Amino acid sequence: MIPVPSGSRVWLATGHTDMRKGFDGLAALVQDHLHHDPFSG
Repeated sequence: MIPVPSGSRVWLATGHTDMRKGFDGLAALVQDHLHHDPFSG
């Protein structure tokens, strides 16, 4: 399990993606599709 601090927001998106993209590639997908900054806390 991944511990999530209380008060944190967790955004989920359905679908599939290529996990070989690495963290930077996945973060770019979040910015493009969910219109949220994954580094904003």
